[in-house]
Amino acid sequence: MHKQLLAGLRVWITRPLEQSEPLQSALQALGAECTVVPMTIIENKPLTEEEASLLRSLTRVDALIFTSRNAVLHSQVYWPTLISLCDDATYIFALGEGTKQQLQDAGISSVIIPEGQFNSETLLNRPELQQVKSHQIVIVSGEGGRDQLEQILRQRQANPLKLAVYRRQCPPGPQQKLENVEVVVLTSGEGLTNFFQMYGVQHLQKLPLVVISDRMAALARRHGFEGVVIQATHATTDSIVKAIIQWKERVSNDGRT
Repeated sequence: MHKQLLAGLRVWITRPLEQSEPLQSALQALGAECTVVPMTIIENKPLTEEEASLLRSLTRVDALIFTSRNAVLHSQVYWPTLISLCDDATYIFALGEGTKQQLQDAGISSVIIPEGQFNSETLLNRPELQQVKSHQIVIVSGEGGRDQLEQILRQRQANPLKLAVYRRQCPPGPQQKLENVEVVVLTSGEGLTNFFQMYGVQHLQKLPLVVISDRMAALARRHGFEGVVIQATHATTDSIVKAIIQWKERVSNDGRT
C-alpha cells in the first residue's frame, strides 16, 4: 500500500475532464480527496481555409512541433498529410513528457523534447532548431496562446506554419461552490485566468495554488493573487504530486515549530 502522505487533503484539479484521471488517481493513492473542476473546455477546431491551403502547398517538412497533448489528439485527422511530408531527416518535437507519450502511443517513436523546463524557450534552445534558415516547420497547436515559437523561428529565417487544431473555452459558470478545498491545481494560463474570473481573486487569497511554471506564477501575481503559490517543475503528474507533498510537509513542519 502507498503511504498516505496526503491523507484527507482536499484538492481541486482544474484540468479538462478528459485529462484529469492520471493526476486524480495518483493523488487519491496518497489519500487525497480530489474534485475535478475543469477551468477549460477543449473543443476541436477545423483548419481555416488559409491554414489548409498552406498545408496543401508543402512538399516536405524539416520539423513538426506538437505543443500539447491536445495538439496530438486533435490533429490526427491531418496525420496522413503530415506524415507524408516527413522523411528520415524530419525532426518531431514535443513540448513536454505528456505530449511525447501521446505521440508514442500513436506510433511515433522518435520524439525530441526540451531539456530542463518544458516550454517554448527551452525547446528553442535545442541544437536542431538553431540553424533553420529556409526550413519548413509545422507547429501543431491550439488557437491563440503564445506565438513565441513562430516568432523566433521566423527571426531565424525559418518558414513556420502554425496549425491551430483545437480551441479552449471557459466553462459557463462555477461548477462547484468554493468550499471543502485546501489546494487547487492549475496547469494552464487560460485555466488560471478563468479560475480567477469565475471565483474572484479577492476570495482566493488564503487558498494555495499549484502552478507548473515561472510564467504561471508571474501571471497569478499579475492578477493580484498574493497567497501561496506552489510551483511544480513540470506539468507531469509526478512533478505536481511531488510539489504538493513537499508543500504539505513544509506546512506540517511549520505547525510543529
